[in-house]
Amino acid sequence: MKPPRMLLLTCACTLVLSGCIFGNSWVGVGLTETRTALIGTNIIGILGPHGGAYIKIIYSTADEDNPGYNTTRARSVSPPHVFQTKVYMTYEYFEIIDSAGRPLSFRKRLLRNFEEGGAEHLTIINNSTDNQVEFFIAGAPSIFGDNNFQPAITYRNSPLYFLLFPERNPVNGIGRKWTVEEVAELYRAELARSNEVQLLVVNGYRMIDLLEGRVPGSGRFRRAIFHGFIEPGGELKADERIWLLATSPLMFFDEFAGGTLR
Repeated sequence: MKPPRMLLLTCACTLVLSGCIFGNSWVGVGLTETRTALIGTNIIGILGPHGGAYIKIIYSTADEDNPGYNTTRARSVSPPHVFQTKVYMTYEYFEIIDSAGRPLSFRKRLLRNFEEGGAEHLTIINNSTDNQVEFFIAGAPSIFGDNNFQPAITYRNSPLYFLLFPERNPVNGIGRKWTVEEVAELYRAELARSNEVQLLVVNGYRMIDLLEGRVPGSGRFRRAIFHGFIEPGGELKADERIWLLATSPLMFFDEFAGGTLR
């Protein structure tokens, strides 16, 4: 299934938001469009016994020949492996207008798609007959908002992404490069509730809250998955529990951007 083309107009009429007031002006919804945007995925680290390309990854990636569309690829890899790609995500863009029809602000809401051609289509298959595969999510810089260079998963205020790729850190320069195994050990220690290891998100909540599926500061549950194991012959399929797209709000909410137009 292919996502809609960029700038596909779905509604040009003005809708009424009952009882919604902005200052002294009545507020409604104006322009509404379905758009696509190119975005990177978060880093996924994959571990297992060394040797043998027994891990297969099936995933969406941006189609270079057809902007706005994704194509499906498959490849076999040997652990340890670091996975990342770029995809076109599809989202709804709509503008809030005043009583005179003047735009006041905008919102962007992700239209999630885990099917073939969708931005979040991903399957990791463990073709080994006797070895587990371990995986974790390490974050990546977002192209949206004010946190472009602060991937949301950190260890002692150091983003896991920059532990794996210190040469890409625009703030602290080049530091020691961590291995995939070392980053995985942080997750294992956090799962064991170690007093020495704290995996944090940018708002300061312990990563254990996310590993247990609790959304920091709210009662909403998504049972987010940031680390786990794939049994021999098993597979991991991305769904709403997997934080795949590299923009932090999508861990918990479909709306990923907004702002004032004037």
